[in-house]
This record gives sequence, structure tokens and C-alpha cells, in this order.
Amino acid sequence: MTIKAILFIISIMDFNAALNNYKNLSEKLIAIRSALDKLEDFFQKGEITEKQYKILRKDYEKELNAIQSELTALKKKVRENLERMRREREQKIAEYDRYKALIMIGEIDGHSGKSKLEGILKDITNLNYRIKQMELLLNVQNPKQIDEIKTLRPSEIPPLPEIIPIDKLFKMEDELKKKRLSGVPGDYVKAFEELDKKISDTRAFLEGFLNRMLEEKNKLEEEAGKLVIKLRVGGENEQQARKDLMEIIKIVKDYDALTQKISKALKALDERMETRIRHKAKEVERAQVETHRERESEPKPKSKPTPEPVKKIEEEFEEETFELSPEEFEEAKEVLKKIVEEKAQKELTETNEEAAPIVEEPPPEAVEELPKISMKGPPKPVRRVTRKPSRKRIPVVAIILGIIVAGGLGFLGYRFFPKKTAKILPVLEQRYIFMGNPQHNYGTVAFITEDIPKPAWTLDLGGVLSQPLIVGGSLYLGNEKGTLFCVDTSGRILWSKTLAGGVLSAPVDHGEDILAGTENGLLYFIYNTGDIHTRMDIGGSILATPAVIKNKAYVTLFQKGIRAINLEGKSTVWSYAPGDIFKSTPAVDGKMVFVGDFARRFYAFSVNDGKILWSFVSEGAIEAPPVVIDKSIVCADNSGYVYRIRKEDGKILWKTSTGNPIPGSPAVKDSVVVVANSMGDVVGISLVDGKVEWTFSTGSVILSTPVIVDKFALVTTTSGEFGEIYAFELKTGKAAWVIPVPTPLDVSPVIVDKYLIVAGRNGQLFAYKTY
Repeated sequence: MTIKAILFIISIMDFNAALNNYKNLSEKLIAIRSALDKLEDFFQKGEITEKQYKILRKDYEKELNAIQSELTALKKKVRENLERMRREREQKIAEYDRYKALIMIGEIDGHSGKSKLEGILKDITNLNYRIKQMELLLNVQNPKQIDEIKTLRPSEIPPLPEIIPIDKLFKMEDELKKKRLSGVPGDYVKAFEELDKKISDTRAFLEGFLNRMLEEKNKLEEEAGKLVIKLRVGGENEQQARKDLMEIIKIVKDYDALTQKISKALKALDERMETRIRHKAKEVERAQVETHRERESEPKPKSKPTPEPVKKIEEEFEEETFELSPEEFEEAKEVLKKIVEEKAQKELTETNEEAAPIVEEPPPEAVEELPKISMKGPPKPVRRVTRKPSRKRIPVVAIILGIIVAGGLGFLGYRFFPKKTAKILPVLEQRYIFMGNPQHNYGTVAFITEDIPKPAWTLDLGGVLSQPLIVGGSLYLGNEKGTLFCVDTSGRILWSKTLAGGVLSAPVDHGEDILAGTENGLLYFIYNTGDIHTRMDIGGSILATPAVIKNKAYVTLFQKGIRAINLEGKSTVWSYAPGDIFKSTPAVDGKMVFVGDFARRFYAFSVNDGKILWSFVSEGAIEAPPVVIDKSIVCADNSGYVYRIRKEDGKILWKTSTGNPIPGSPAVKDSVVVVANSMGDVVGISLVDGKVEWTFSTGSVILSTPVIVDKFALVTTTSGEFGEIYAFELKTGKAAWVIPVPTPLDVSPVIVDKYLIVAGRNGQLFAYKTY
């Protein structure tokens, strides 16, 4: 007897004991209530005195209350067990679906998988039996019903449904196609319909299972986001939060691996189903041709002669033989016509648009040559038309179609195939620069050497600090307590202001003003002298740095979407609030605003009216700012993927997985994309093709964005009570040096003058002299 069977028997024994206890208490309750009724009758008839009546009634009521308390406690315990068993049943059902999917995609063999499924079905049947018993017990009205519950027996275990792996379904289909050549068409059609239903049912199950997995993954990612916030805040629960985060990351990785396999299987099923649809269409067409021939062979009544122009057109079409059916041919002409029209429209639009940053086109040798397209085997005519012998005609339609196809392919190659080179050009100035330029590199305004920076000074500001902003050689930063500081490079506080709400993100430079947002939804306009002259209520928590261009600010408001604000009139220009969590700074160029949310959707909005120009669904939540690079955007999500997206239409040029959530933004320089995931991996990726160039594992948790200074990438880490600042060679990923810091580091370092400065979780600023 298995341990599971023993536990089940013990649980039945416990439940039977609870039933007996419930029955005894119910019988006692009925007896006491009956005794109270008799006592009342005796007193009314004068058979006992009032004093005796009160004493006896008090004793009965005391006992009655005690029994009712026991019954209430027993019912509470039953309800708790009922909820636990319902959750266990849901887990078993999910486990059953998982094993069923694994059998279908061929990850486990059918024999062992079916044995596992039979065991799970048995567990589900037993749970259904126990749940039914408890539900009946909670609705018991008299002791007799308890005896009926005891007579209840478990249902029979349902038979295991037929589960056929996808590979086997495909083999069955191939065998049916072979039989078709020598068999009876009617038998083939019937068998094919049965197989088609099996394939459709398999696809429907896998698609439903995939959707359920994605929903569960979203819940886990939300939980992971809460744990990351706990890690940033610290405290006594930090270790448990880190442990829980690691467990969630492991589960999400398993989900990602299985999701990819199921998606691949669904793609294979779709391709097969499309092939069958085309095959079925050809069968129908063949039958129509046969019917047409039969009708043609029948004697026809005399009819009027065909007009000469119509006859001439028919003869020209009869001269041609196409691989396409007439319907497909007409559809192809329409599609290619549309491509040519779109090409002309785009070129006209681009001619009339305002001048934008221009990228010099790469030399011819840098452009990837399009693969040649060739036909496999001779074309197969879909029909055969008998006509009178005539002179050889020029295949006009085929030549026109060939010209259109060639022009369409040439246009596609010119417009949409990626080039071999990549260039980074400046975009319209975006004022939120707190980690170098929008690509998170400092260009030539700062440099660092291979020598380890030396400690210069430390300043205690108190509270968890935000990412610092650098303006004119001064640092502006806030803390969770709502204090905004201005500090010079010598570590001296120039001024501080108390704001209403914690300042959890970097302030923004806006000419004469410093803009600072708070978690209470207030946007402050502060002179660089520290005087507050305007306070604007935005209407939602500001947890990310606003993006400011000219006189507009683009602000994300946690659960209230994104809002564009006119900074002169202090009014809302447009807003978008789908109800999902937005926690990252938008990236803005001259025409578009780019931002991602926790619902795994990445948006491109029009800067003028907030119209959604395009969007795509990522593998995980996007909680860090994207980076605009020339004609593309680079972003990362908390499933560990890095994307390069074409700015024009949102097409994904490449995506690369680092294996773990990426909480910060990418940093880009010299065609190298640097990202850091939460498990401590720093990864260098080629901007051109998305290939991983190098990886370095720090062994610590990383919650910040890398920044690039000269030829080095700087990354901060957190490990227990300490942190580190790493410098990596940008080209090789080799660690040049590392600085230990006596507090966890959640934000990126900044470079100002000759100092490397970083804000610690303990409320201190640490400055290091770089030369």
C-alpha cells in the first residue's frame, strides 16, 4: 500500500470521527432543547417553583451554548479543510493538464505519462468524494442526514481519454494520404474527418492550456514585482523576500521553457491544418473540373456565337497555364497591387514630412543580398483546357505578374531587410538624463580608467534614496521620506526641501526648473535655488522619472496609465489609461512616445494626440525605460528578453533571452547592448543581430540599469547587507575592477566632474575619485 493510500485512509478515519462527533453534538443539542421545552411546560403548570425554573434553565442554556460553540468550531474546521481540498483539486487538475500537454508535444512517452495521469485522476476522484462529504456536512439539518453521508461512496474513476502525441497524429495523416492513392475516396474522407477532429481537439486543448499558463505567469510576475519592491525597501523580511523571488523566478523559467515548446507545437499544427485546407480546396476544385468535363461531353443545344472581343480574351487566357488557381491568381494580383500602392504612398509621405535625423546609408557591400527564390519542380496546372491549334502567343499575363512580383520583392528587400551595420544617432533632446545620454552612456563628457577609484567622501541623507540627477555640477535626488536634496561635488548640502510624498524617482532638468514627482501624485516645479513656485496634482502615483521635451512632460502614473502635460499651461494634453501598471520612464523622439507596462504590452503613441500608432506583446512585464537608437528601440522585460524593434511599425528585428528578469534598462554604445538581470548576470549583446557577445556572472542580485562610461560598463549589485560597483570592459565583458560598498545598491552610479557617485539603500551617498 502506498503512502498516498495510507494518508487517504487516515483522512477518511478523521472525517468519520468528525461525523460521529457532529452527530453526537447534534443529538445532545436536540435533547437539551427538548428538555428546555419540558422545563417551560412544568413551570407553566406550576409543577416547579420559579427559583427551580431559573436554576435549571441557566444550567441547560450553559450546556446549550457550549455544544453550539463546539459545533461552530467543528464547522469552521470542516470549512478550512474544504477550502484546502478545493485548492488541492485545482492543483491536481492543473497537474493533469500539464502531463497531458507534455504527452501531446512528445516531452514524455505515452506509457509513463498515462500511468501518471491515471494516478492523478484517482486523486481527483477521491478529492471530489471528500469535498462532496464536507459540503453535505455543512448543510446538515438533522442527525439522520449524517447517516446518509456515511453511506456515500466514491465515484468510479473515469476512463482515461485517448491522448495521441502530435507526431503520431502527423504520421497517421501521412499514412492516410498514402492509402488515398490506392483506396476508396469515401473511406479516406471519413477517416480524414475523424483525424481532423482529433487534431483540432489537440490544438484547442494546447491553446487553452497555454493561455492558462500565461495567466498564472502574469500573477507570478506581479508577485515578483511586489517582492522586488520589498527588496529595495529592505528590512527584516528581505531574506524571505529574496528566497520567494528566487522560487518565483525558477517557476517562471519553467513556464517559459514549456511555453516555447507548446507554441512550437501549435505552429506545427497550424501549418498542417493550413496544408489540409489547401488540399481539401484542390479536391473540391478537381471534382468541379470533372463535373464540368462531363457536362462538356453532353450534347449541347445550338447557341449564338461568342462575340469576337470576348472570344479573343478567352483564347489569350486559354493560352496560359498557371500553378495558381483562378481565385488565388486574383488574390495574388490584389496583394501585389497593394504592396506597390503602399510603396508609392510611403515615398510620397516621406517626401512631405519634416526633416528628421538622417542616417547615412551603408555602402553596397554592407547590405545583405536577398536570397534567390526558385521553384521546386515543374509547375502543376490546376486545369487543362482543350483549344484549337493556333499560333504561339506571348504570355502577357505571366510577364506582367512577374514584373509585379520582382518589383514587390525588390521593394521589400530595400525597405525591410536589416542592414549589416548599425549607427547610433542623437534624438531630439529628452530631459530626464540622469545616467548619461538616452542610451545610458556618457559619451566623451566623462571617462574612467582601469585604476580603481579611491574613496573621496560619504554623506548621510537618510531614507532610501532615488536615482540622482546631475545639472551644472550639482546632484539633485530625493528619498522615500519626501525630502529633495541639492548636493555639490564636495559632499555639501546646498539646500533641501520637504515635499508631500516620497520621491522615489530621479528629478528632471527643465531649464530654470527642477521637476520632481512624488508617490502622492504631485509634480513640483522648483527653481535651482530650492524655491518651490508651482505644485501640480497629476492624479496618480509618480514612481518613474517623467520624460520632458520642450514644454511637454510625459508621465507614467502607476495604475493610471500615461499622461502628456503642457508645462506652460499646467494642463493635460492627452492621456491613456488601460488600467494596467505603468512603472517606467517613457522614451520620446520627435514624433513618438514609447513605453511598456506590466501587462506585457509595449506602446508607441503619437506625441501630439496620444494615438496608439502600434503596439506589441512582450514575453514579460516591462518596468524599465526603453532606449531609442536611430530608427529602432531597444527594451527589456522581466522574463529576461531583450528586444530591438523597428520604430516605424513595431516590427521585432530580434529578441534575445538572458534567462532571468531584467529590472533595468539596456545601455548602448558602439553597437553593443549591455543589460543586467536580477540573478546577477551582465550580458553584452550585438545591436546588429542580437547575438550574445559576452556574459559575466556577479553572483549577486542586480536591480539597477548599467551605465557606460568611455570603454567601460558600470553596474551596481546588492548582496545581503553589502553592495558592489563593477566596471566591465565594453568589448570583452572582462571585469576591470570592483568596489565593495557597505550597503545594498539599488540605483545606478553617476559621473560628475572627477567623481563616481552612488546612492545607497541606507540613505548615504558614496563618492569615489576617478583620477
